[in-house]
Amino acid sequence: MKPFHSEILSTLFTQLHNQPFRIILSNSLILKQQSLNNNNSINIQNIQIRPIQIKNQLKYQFSILNKNNQIFHENKNEINLFDLILKNKFQQILFKLENKDIQFILKFKNENIFYKFIEILNKNKINLNHNREKNYLIKENINIPFLVDLNIIHPTSFKVLQNKFNKFKQINHFLDIFNETINFNKNLNIFDFGCGKSYLTFSIIYFLKEIKNLNNFNIFGIDLKKDMIDFCNDLVKKYNLQNNVQFIHENISKFNYQHYNNTLQNGDNIVISLHACNTATDMVIEKAVDMNAKYILCVPCCQHELFNQIKDNDKTNINYNILKYGIFKEKFNSLLTDSIRCLILEILGYKCNVIEFIDDEHTPKNILIKAQKMEESMITKEKKEELIKEYLQLKNTYHIKPYLERLIEKYL
Repeated sequence: MKPFHSEILSTLFTQLHNQPFRIILSNSLILKQQSLNNNNSINIQNIQIRPIQIKNQLKYQFSILNKNNQIFHENKNEINLFDLILKNKFQQILFKLENKDIQFILKFKNENIFYKFIEILNKNKINLNHNREKNYLIKENINIPFLVDLNIIHPTSFKVLQNKFNKFKQINHFLDIFNETINFNKNLNIFDFGCGKSYLTFSIIYFLKEIKNLNNFNIFGIDLKKDMIDFCNDLVKKYNLQNNVQFIHENISKFNYQHYNNTLQNGDNIVISLHACNTATDMVIEKAVDMNAKYILCVPCCQHELFNQIKDNDKTNINYNILKYGIFKEKFNSLLTDSIRCLILEILGYKCNVIEFIDDEHTPKNILIKAQKMEESMITKEKKEELIKEYLQLKNTYHIKPYLERLIEKYL
């Protein structure tokens, strides 16, 4: 290893002139030593530095991650990189440039510093803008009528309303998942259970018609609130969507898709659901299984059903020390409920993925269950028996009787 000194960084900064970059300082030797000695004077895990433009002025944004995983931002006029390295004894310095990465591995020995140099070519592009434009499928600041009618964007400026920006991001996050999941070469029958004000329904319509330029779909929004259904059907008439879209006032449990066979297209059935509370999500899954849906995209919430079934006083249970605390039991109950839903779907021939789903202004960040029906040839008898064995073991461990099991017994 070679001796490391400030001139090496000065030379590199000269080469970086007018070039976007990001610097990451990490692996603090002092922080490691403090952990061993129970000393907390230095609190920094890593520092990321990048140049940004604020009102046409060049600044350097410092993003500081402390050992409690909290991030603090600070904008400065200059970088004293060598001083930062000495103060925290960072053992790794990574320069992410437009076309390559440059990494220094440092070794501190007495009063001297030695380094190893690594250079890696890459294709990453670095954005200098302070407020980087997000690559949303539904763009900001353009006139999209349904977003105006749903009070997400301003009716004249078309800017996203401040108190609706999380909803706007949520819609786009869902469309990203929808876009990467669905085969758009097939005709599509889409069922939105518990559609409410139909943010997702109208977003999918816009996405299919205006972005994908498709018309080979039917969409059904189902909800128990008649005022919401009337509101949405008024929008259908306003936008002349009667050939593709209808909203139905019905309880999820009583909905029968076969009543609409005359309007269904010969293609893939898709079931979506956003925040169907508690066992309503199980009803949605049962409806999806009943219509042999090719895709299921659902975001559960309020998973209360199993909470009182789970025994929290059984000291023989491996999770006793988790379940005895109410808030941990509540979180564990949610994970167990959704794990059971995925396992049952796998038994029924679906391939499942679980994705962290973005929050809106009313609900905390939660998960999205993405399930896709596999071809019959991919579902072996041995695999199904193995999954049933895993399910029974999970069920017996916690002495539970899931509602979804009772709903789908006839399909097993």
